[in-house]
Amino acid sequence: MGKLSLVGFTLTISVIGTGAAAHVNWFVERDAEPLVNVSLTDPIFLVWICLASMMVLFSVWIDGKLPTLRVAESKLRHDFMEILRVFTGMSFLLTAYEGSLVAPHKVADGTFGLALVVMQAAIGIMLIANRWIKTAAVMMLVLHAGCRNEIRSVSRT
Repeated sequence: MGKLSLVGFTLTISVIGTGAAAHVNWFVERDAEPLVNVSLTDPIFLVWICLASMMVLFSVWIDGKLPTLRVAESKLRHDFMEILRVFTGMSFLLTAYEGSLVAPHKVADGTFGLALVVMQAAIGIMLIANRWIKTAAVMMLVLHAGCRNEIRSVSRT
């Protein structure tokens, strides 16, 4: 992926990103007031988008100026990457077994939720088996988008 396409991808994701929800809301008090939603036209949002865009552009510019260091292939690095892959797959499988999506507080409801749980289990199996890793990565993006849709539909009722 080229540097400009990476910048474009980052900016696109930041602009079309969905509303924030507490990632670990089991740590939040039950009677806590919800945060105020910020719209795309609010000045504070626009300032932060500009600041984030400038940081990304500066990172791309400085990356071209700095020397490229070769990452040494070592047994420790290889083992660490394998452990991360297997543990991520196990986490996906265990969370799917519980009937949750990605985290314990995201409970799956209905047929769509069940389909997402099955997809999550399939991703876990792919990661543990070390097969179709790129397909599993794309499926993780689809799972994330589906989780956002599922969470919204659950919170409306």
